[in-house]
Amino acid sequence: MHGIDYENILQLKPEDFTERLDSKNAPGTLFIAPGAMVEGDLYTVCGVEEIDVGQEISRIEELVSIAKARGVPVVAIHIEGGFTSPDNDPRQSFDLLMPKADYIILVSPEGPSEYFSALSEETGVQLIVVDKAERIIDALDLLFSMGGS
Repeated sequence: MHGIDYENILQLKPEDFTERLDSKNAPGTLFIAPGAMVEGDLYTVCGVEEIDVGQEISRIEELVSIAKARGVPVVAIHIEGGFTSPDNDPRQSFDLLMPKADYIILVSPEGPSEYFSALSEETGVQLIVVDKAERIIDALDLLFSMGGS
């Protein structure tokens, strides 16, 4: 898409990620979009079953650990106003991933929330903000020009 080779794997397993990193065309960056999805059509459309938060946190920790050990940059992406449920507060996954990321791309029409501004300041993680999802490509252009792999 837009000249960027990528694979979208909704439930990438750590062992599959390791295998991909050992392949000839190893990925140069790990993108993770933490959050919660609501039940219903989204599960059907995305081909994903409901995920246990504890298992998802463990999976994310393993993926990030593998990426860090291999020198692969980790980019966290969050689209504010996305799909969440009162039963699945995504903050737990944000608190886990965002401080460990090398970069955060935030899609927010109103600019960064206090949470993301404070997180970037406290951790030193570079925060790139765009106002709509279509502009993620602008954030990627900026990221790759900064040496994000």
